[in-house]
Amino acid sequence: MVNVAYSGQILVVDRHREWREELAELLRNAGYKVWVVDTSSNALRLAEKTEFDLAVIDIGMPFVDGADLFKRLRWRCPRIRGIFLTEESFRLRNCLATSVTDSVGGG
Repeated sequence: MVNVAYSGQILVVDRHREWREELAELLRNAGYKVWVVDTSSNALRLAEKTEFDLAVIDIGMPFVDGADLFKRLRWRCPRIRGIFLTEESFRLRNCLATSVTDSVGGG
């Protein structure tokens, strides 16, 4: 379980509008502050101004995939934790094979 304070700031990055909006609504109803973006570049721009506690990322993002995006977010938000979403199991295997899992599980 990811430990995020009740007032934690969460970034949701997903290319599917319906999914990101539904997830954001659930998180907001639970009391979290949620930012929603549809591209990796928008996520990185937002992270320049906001320190996020958690990022929920679609692994299959175009141009900069979710694993690479998370690594870049860690440079801007060193304490950030990540949750990865995918509909493609091979992308999850590739993500787990990289050092990004050290960042997610480490502390």
